Formats: sequence, C-alpha cells, structure tokens
Amino acid sequence: MGCNKILEKSRMKNIKNRREFIRFYANYVKSHKNEIWSRQQTNFINSLLKTANQDVELFKRTHPKDFRK
Repeated sequence: MGCNKILEKSRMKNIKNRREFIRFYANYVKSHKNEIWSRQQTNFINSLLKTANQDVELFKRTHPKDFRK
C-alpha cells in the first residue's frame, strides 16, 4: 500500500472516530443534567488553559531573547 493510501486511510479513520465521539457526547449531554456535564466541560477547559499557560511560561524561560523589549 502506498504512503498516500495509508495516510488517507488513517485520515478517514480519524474522521470516523471524531464523528462517533461527537454523537456519543451529544447523547451524553442530552441524557444528563446540565450541572453535571457543564462542570465536566469547565474542568476540562480549565485544565487545557492551565497546560497552555505552563507551556507559554516554559517557552519564555527557554527562549528569553524572544521576549526582550
């Protein structure tokens, strides 16, 4: 199998998995109280932001010349 066919197969599998997750989560949101799933979303988003901020701080420490005034 050529490289392009392998990449295309992988891409299609990824799209399929994403769609399945979207359907799963849409059903989850529909079947659970807002207080439950919205709290989970908040925790997830806050975790992403915390990680992103840590990455920025690490980058600033490892690339100080990029942040000189």
